[in-house]
Amino acid sequence: MRAPRVIFYHQVLRQPRPEHFFFRGVPTVDQFRADMLFIREHFHPISMQQMCREWYGRQRWPARAVLITFDDG
Repeated sequence: MRAPRVIFYHQVLRQPRPEHFFFRGVPTVDQFRADMLFIREHFHPISMQQMCREWYGRQRWPARAVLITFDDG
């Protein structure tokens, strides 16, 4: 049983802010939208409830399962 990938975001910016080191890796709304379209096309998104239910129930996750979170969960 392969555990799902977990992708976490801390925030999404309306405009890029490359002048400030803290915001260099933070996606803009357009970048985030592109990420979500890519994930929808190539992976099987699951909810936190599904992740926990299948984790503790020892069930199988869908192939290429991915969980998207904000602020590390």
